[in-house]
Amino acid sequence: MISAAFLVKDPPLDRLRSLVEYLRPVVTDFVMVVDDRTAAETSDAIAHWEGTTLVPFRWCDDFSQGRNAALPHCKGDWTLIVDPDELPSRAMLAFCEMVDRSEWG
Repeated sequence: MISAAFLVKDPPLDRLRSLVEYLRPVVTDFVMVVDDRTAAETSDAIAHWEGTTLVPFRWCDDFSQGRNAALPHCKGDWTLIVDPDELPSRAMLAFCEMVDRSEWG
């Protein structure tokens, strides 16, 4: 099982939703760390997405702490850290899927 972890602050929801759907064939667990500067409407919308765990985070001016806040909530054997403005290549997703199916996991 592969988890995807995101650190978000008011991302364009249509773009983020498209990214989640793009990853869904490979990823089954989505963890969104939402910092405390994010609009309540954004958090509410994300919280209702299927297979998504919302993790509130008090911003401390440290991206690594924000990203790491997702890790205890990830259920997968593997975790893909993705920024909301990234788009992993199809080849990368195929590789992730292959690793997940292999004896490495």
